[in-house]
Amino acid sequence: MPLYIITEPEYEETLWATRLYTLINELKLKRISYNRIKKISDIRQRESSVVIAVGSSYGWTSAITKECNEAHIPVIISSSKFGTVTEGSYSCVSSDWQDVAMTLNRYLSCYNKSKIALYGVNHNSDADLNLVEVFYSLIHFQPQDIPYVFENEGSLADCYERLKKDLPHYDAIICVNDYVALYLIDRLKQEDEKVLERLFIISFNNFILSQIHSPSVTSFSEDGESVAKALIGIYQLLLKSSDFTSVHVQIRQKLHIRQSTQCRPLPEENSPQPKSDTAIPFSSIINKKDYFGSGEITQYNRLESMLEHCDKLDIFILLKLLHSHSYESIANDVFASVGTVKYRLRKMMQQSAAASRAELMDLLRAHVNEKNLQDYHQTLRDMDTAF
Repeated sequence: MPLYIITEPEYEETLWATRLYTLINELKLKRISYNRIKKISDIRQRESSVVIAVGSSYGWTSAITKECNEAHIPVIISSSKFGTVTEGSYSCVSSDWQDVAMTLNRYLSCYNKSKIALYGVNHNSDADLNLVEVFYSLIHFQPQDIPYVFENEGSLADCYERLKKDLPHYDAIICVNDYVALYLIDRLKQEDEKVLERLFIISFNNFILSQIHSPSVTSFSEDGESVAKALIGIYQLLLKSSDFTSVHVQIRQKLHIRQSTQCRPLPEENSPQPKSDTAIPFSSIINKKDYFGSGEITQYNRLESMLEHCDKLDIFILLKLLHSHSYESIANDVFASVGTVKYRLRKMMQQSAAASRAELMDLLRAHVNEKNLQDYHQTLRDMDTAF
């Protein structure tokens, strides 16, 4: 049964495409052959074929599902939530948003955080819209005289200005992703840093930059390897029997607790599941603006693009350069040549789109906490030791 992988074009070039890369690595480890395709019509041997579709928008996944159904090809969707595609037959690997809601409810309730805002919602994102449902299960008990949901209509600056008017009302803010959280934290640091002492800020994605930022960001993430194994597992089930017509697997997201929630620990699982009768008051009009192309998050994107390629030696070099150590000194410390140190620095400058060493250092100083960067370096060292 041939396996084909199709990816939403806009998705593949983003940092959110880790599902795709992890899936491909897992397929290689298991020595399962596959073909990458750009459209369903590229499949010539349709009988007994299976398609894995990796994307993030409702429109694209719905269209792919329809095409596969019309061609009688089983399709497995890597989606943020089962049921996002409302028509057709498909299998799905998705996040367990009910578990996210229960975790948030348990965490926020434990520390008496009941005045909650959802910040940075993008209507083009399936994940954001699923998070809206989670959010409304948390705030059904709140008074109705202030806004709760702040939509990003193409500018995080405008979104922030709308939030700022009502900021004193809130004691917790859920951000739809780490870039949004980083921007919010940086603006609060500039304008009223004391607000960060009373606010809980929680986000999603668990980017490397969120781990080493000042303050570091409490963030949910799913395990990419588990997603990949689930996608392959469904494929193997379909291989074994035609009796399986639709298989749904949910992946639990883990909450990584850090400084944006004062490192307060998550309590034990003893809180009731949140319930809500509240309808979601959103317009059905989808904003088509390029959400992640906005200027406010360009620097975060540049740093994250570099950090995801850095190993422990790269991070060590960055730590030394932050203290203006010479290339010769760094080379002696790591038992490498000066040429190796310079090569690695040029690579990091290219990945971060920094025109000079000074520009790269300025980027790091603006967004990275040195102690958190040291801790991240130690984590990479520990991982090497473990394997």
